[in-house]
Amino acid sequence: MKKSKKKFNLRKILKGFTLVELLAVIVILAVIMIIAIPAVLSTMTTAKQKSFVEFVQKVSNRTQEQYFNDTQFGKLSLQSGNNIIIYDITKDLGITST
Repeated sequence: MKKSKKKFNLRKILKGFTLVELLAVIVILAVIMIIAIPAVLSTMTTAKQKSFVEFVQKVSNRTQEQYFNDTQFGKLSLQSGNNIIIYDITKDLGITST
C-alpha cells in the first residue's frame, strides 16, 4: 500500500487577509463615516430644535391656561390704572403653529 503524501499549500494554511485587503476595508469605512457623520449630526440638531419648540409650545399653552384660570377666578388683576393689560404669550415669544 502506498501512502499518499499531501502537499500543503502555505496560502491555505495561513488563512488571513493581505495588507491591501485591510487597507481597502479601512478606506471604505472611512468614506462611509465621512458621509454618515454630517447626516447624523444634522438629524440630531433638527431633533433638538423640534423638541425645544414643542417644549416651549407646551409651556406657553400651560402658562396661558393658568393665566386665564387665574384671571377667571379673580387671582390676577387685568387693569393697571385705566388701562387693561392683556398679554399674548405666543406673539411675544414669536411662536408660530408651523
